[in-house]
Amino acid sequence: METNTQKTKLTNSQILQELSQLTQENCNQCCLDYINVDQQDDIVYLIDSDTLFEELENNGFFNEEVIYYHKAIKYLQENDASLTDSIEIAHEHGYTLENINSELLATLLLNERKRNNFFEYVAPQLNKLTN
Repeated sequence: METNTQKTKLTNSQILQELSQLTQENCNQCCLDYINVDQQDDIVYLIDSDTLFEELENNGFFNEEVIYYHKAIKYLQENDASLTDSIEIAHEHGYTLENINSELLATLLLNERKRNNFFEYVAPQLNKLTN
């Protein structure tokens, strides 16, 4: 019989399902398309949130583009109406005011927020699931 101090180990399938749900809820995108299929069979390799972040980064999870002016403007209005955050991020990436536009600012902001949400919400939950 299992006591309260013992933890039930989750299967790879259960971990992947939880990970999929966490990233969908907190990053607005399922991460499973960005994890190597071979690694999905042995998710233990990706249990460390830094390793998972690196895998997702290398496979483009945090490189979503906001295309079309009207979508970019809408995203910026809803998430950074003053443009303070997005211009700061652009500056950190080496852009100047002369070479930015609404699509670039929206894209940079979206991806920065996805990264932040990953570390704020997904990583701690992943650590709880796997430890």
